[in-house]
Amino acid sequence: MAMYRATLALRPEHAEAHNNLGLALYRHGEHARAVEHYRTALAVKPDYPDAQLNLALALRALGRLEEAESRLVEVLGAHPGDVEAHINLGLIKAGQGRWDEALACAREARRLGPSSFENWQTLGTICADAGRRREAIECYREALRIDSRAPGLWNDLAVLHAARMEIGQGLECAREARRCDPHYAPAHHALADLHRRRGELDEAIVCHQAANRLDPENPAFSNGLLSCLNYHPAWTPQAIYEEHRRWGETHGRTRAGLPPAPNNREPERRLKVGYVSADFRQHSVAFFIEPVLAQHDRTRFEIYCYAQVAAPDAVTERLKQLAAHWRSIVGLGDREAAELIRADEIDILVDLGGHTAGNRLGVFARRPAPVQATYIGYPNTTGLPAMDYRIANPLTAPPEIDRYYTETVVRLPYPHCIRLPTDCPPVNAPPSLDSGRVTFGCFNNLAKLTPPVIALWSEILCAVPGSRLLLKSQPFSDPGTRALFLDRFAAHGIGPERLVLHGADSFRDYLSSFNVIDIALDPFPYNGGTTTYHTLWMGVPVVALEGQNYVSRMGHAVLATLGLEDLAAKTPADYVAIAAGLAADPGRLQTLRASLRERMAASPLMDEKRYTAGLEKLYRDIWRDWCAHRPRTAGKLI
Repeated sequence: MAMYRATLALRPEHAEAHNNLGLALYRHGEHARAVEHYRTALAVKPDYPDAQLNLALALRALGRLEEAESRLVEVLGAHPGDVEAHINLGLIKAGQGRWDEALACAREARRLGPSSFENWQTLGTICADAGRRREAIECYREALRIDSRAPGLWNDLAVLHAARMEIGQGLECAREARRCDPHYAPAHHALADLHRRRGELDEAIVCHQAANRLDPENPAFSNGLLSCLNYHPAWTPQAIYEEHRRWGETHGRTRAGLPPAPNNREPERRLKVGYVSADFRQHSVAFFIEPVLAQHDRTRFEIYCYAQVAAPDAVTERLKQLAAHWRSIVGLGDREAAELIRADEIDILVDLGGHTAGNRLGVFARRPAPVQATYIGYPNTTGLPAMDYRIANPLTAPPEIDRYYTETVVRLPYPHCIRLPTDCPPVNAPPSLDSGRVTFGCFNNLAKLTPPVIALWSEILCAVPGSRLLLKSQPFSDPGTRALFLDRFAAHGIGPERLVLHGADSFRDYLSSFNVIDIALDPFPYNGGTTTYHTLWMGVPVVALEGQNYVSRMGHAVLATLGLEDLAAKTPADYVAIAAGLAADPGRLQTLRASLRERMAASPLMDEKRYTAGLEKLYRDIWRDWCAHRPRTAGKLI
């Protein structure tokens, strides 16, 4: 940079020097200063396409997309064969969700440069973002024919295969990325995700740990590790807590916070409550936040939603109608999002993601609101010092497990309230009445099907002659994953004729699949969550094994709320006995099948107004504590 500045000191109107200095500043992240020099270069030399293009790139980096687009259109008007301008215009349009226009730009760049690695990669990336995964895979493969030593592209290909539940191909691509560069942390992260998808938790944790060692500053990698630990039967609640606490110390205390919130400490005024989530879409979280958003008292609470949703869907649009204010924070850095929330003067900010994908815990670390809580989306502590409260209930989080939370635990009396679709399939009679054989089932993700689970389920199948087990999960679309689970059960003497393994289908077909099982088996230590609600709504009784921490108490909590505590076992032996006993009692199976939906509809699990009123009372209580400068009180029960 010194050379360019020296040139400009002698010749202030040297356009090339201004352009080159702008490039140097851009590469150092000083985008605003780069813009100044590009503009000066163009003022001196208006017909300077390189400066025009560079100005567009700097404006795009600053988020000034309309200006950037206008500049690129000017470049292409004068130079229609400028490949880089087509690529960047396509990326801008893709960032705005203008997929057809973005694809047209990327395809034109490819036409102009069919042997360019970058052109194929860009087209593949836009196809992937637009949901055209098969076309994206084809583009990435073409790019790899040009340069097969590109770990990032192999990794992108692995992620695409994972999204299509092509687990075996995804593993091959991620391993190739790791072979290209053993120090490329995203490859280890992708391998971890793929191993977790098919229940290989030991391998997943090793890969997560490798990614963290290689890039300890990337919170997404440590989020993956923390989330994975919840599934592993050998990790104790204390050990998992320590990992979360360490994450908070590393990623929570190093964030530059905002000045103290200036909010008015009036305890009874109308409160501004903000919800932050990447899951305001077709996702489990939406089932539980929708009734809350629908039932909030607008006279006492002003609701804001901060959506980290890159691909909105019909659920997003429905939820948007339930909030007074909807803010997309896609593309905003943590500090920018925190400043937006501070400008909205939010009183209570609620995290709905924890350490799940797309979370914005980095925003909470900057403390944009005076009171911050975590709720719904993650069944453990965040470990974040700036997170004040964990909203739970006494069934999943009794007082004796408070020591596993860095937050102060406050409790509603019941588990989460759910809103289910009105057009769910009808409940049928137990299928064993016609088939003469009992069908057990589980539709949870495969990371929950740990070796102890498979061993105990095998005992149940042996205890109930002629019975079979139906497992349904998206990764079973992959032949290698199916073979892996057949082998795991074979090791316990269960042949393939006793197992039915089904992959993905539509949500309605998923619900209809409950009509072919008699009894659902809840996995452990990580119980079913949303799936358990769906199972019971479809009239299928659930047998659960109660554990010592939140993730292993979710099944018991829902069953206890419905008055079915006898289906929640205290020991593995009881678990087998309850399942076998229920299988031998067709009368009770019929009674439960006919009554579960009505029982659930009449329970607190679906009493939206009562539940939301309790949540609002909790918000008001913790707000009063803040207004009065009182220390946080653990164990509040509304």
